[in-house]
Amino acid sequence: MNVHFINGTHEIGDENRRAAQGITKCIVVGAGSWIGADTIIMPGVTIGKGVVVGTGSLVTTDLEDNAIYFGRPARLYKKL
Repeated sequence: MNVHFINGTHEIGDENRRAAQGITKCIVVGAGSWIGADTIIMPGVTIGKGVVVGTGSLVTTDLEDNAIYFGRPARLYKKL
């Protein structure tokens, strides 16, 4: 089982250059968090402390502390 941390991206250039210069963005995972198998975490995301991310989720935005998220894209299910 894998979790994918995607920290690289690029700007979308004009019609002559769609793949512009590459950019890296940090991903932060808070203490005590649990990330389910086959989850993808996109560039620049911060996962708060004590977060549970359900299996197979796609995390595209920051996740608040002490909560359960799942889905594609990941959405708040319940605060803990």
